[in-house]
Amino acid sequence: MDDLNKPLGQKPAKQARSRAPLWAAALALGVAGLGYLFWTSQSANQPDTVVAIKDAKVEPEPVPPPQPAQPVAPAPVEPAPQTAQQPDPPSQTAFRPRTDDTPKRPAWVFMPELAEETDNGILPKISTGGIRPLDAYSNPLTTIGPTRIAIVIGGLGISQTGTQKAIDDLDSEVTLGFSAVGNSLNRWMQVARKQGHEVALQIPMEPIGYPTVDPGRNTLLADAPPAENIARLHSALGRMTNYPVVMNYLGGNFANKREAIEPILKELRDRGLAYLDDGSSAASIALDLAEELRLPNGVGSIILDDVRDPKAIENQLRNIELLAQRRGFAIATGTAFPETIAQVQAYIADAKKRGIQIVPLSNLMRDYPR
Repeated sequence: MDDLNKPLGQKPAKQARSRAPLWAAALALGVAGLGYLFWTSQSANQPDTVVAIKDAKVEPEPVPPPQPAQPVAPAPVEPAPQTAQQPDPPSQTAFRPRTDDTPKRPAWVFMPELAEETDNGILPKISTGGIRPLDAYSNPLTTIGPTRIAIVIGGLGISQTGTQKAIDDLDSEVTLGFSAVGNSLNRWMQVARKQGHEVALQIPMEPIGYPTVDPGRNTLLADAPPAENIARLHSALGRMTNYPVVMNYLGGNFANKREAIEPILKELRDRGLAYLDDGSSAASIALDLAEELRLPNGVGSIILDDVRDPKAIENQLRNIELLAQRRGFAIATGTAFPETIAQVQAYIADAKKRGIQIVPLSNLMRDYPR
């Protein structure tokens, strides 16, 4: 009966003692002890050996035959995403409007330290402290958005009614271009600047078809001696003050000739101004020369009103937005026609709701360390 099934309280029966005599057991122990002493005395003088356990059958694991080395293909590496090469955003260039050293005065206030009195009027110049008109007369940005558009509406100063309408109706971020052949330019400049507009001065340059197509008095001529063109430039620069940027008015037959335009661009650089090529002439070499001369520069990508039709102007505004979304920034130019003013202002009101930033022109000029 096993322990689990036996009745409780009963003790297990005593097992019978072994009948083997005690002397036999003692004899066996003695023999074993002598054998152990003999074995230890022998093993002390022998090197260590590995003793297999008796009767243990340990089969070695089969070793596969050697195989020829196989080439290991490298892990695939995903190519880095391709990024279109674009010009450096102007926000990453050296130009910083109204730096700490720039005089803190309203943009319409005349700064004598940035002016040179000449027979051709008051011309812009770099101050003895190194402040440029580009620095002092630019409208700065407090924030920089991902999509920036500068819109320049030119032809101001010629028609009093058109000039007043552009100043009053257009958003203050729109840059106004005043023609050097206009009238009362300093008065209009002050009105425009007090309403928050940045201003540019348009310089007449010889177009294709000149003199049938005539930009006006003191036009810079492709075949004129450099000294004569510099004198004409000074006459134009002296028509107005407080502008950071100069731009061409026409010039299809002037801006494509190095010997004609290079002295003009050097003079603008030395007077601390920036230059905008309005993009009207595909053959213009002005930007290449500006880069070479380290003259702050920019280029208009789209002319809004080559076709004076509201729908066509609206389409051009959409096109400039698409370009700015791809590049981060773009410049559009136009003339102060009633259709242009109306379409530009309607577009700006809608664009701002969609996060498009309209910026003063100077903020999209490429500048260079000095």
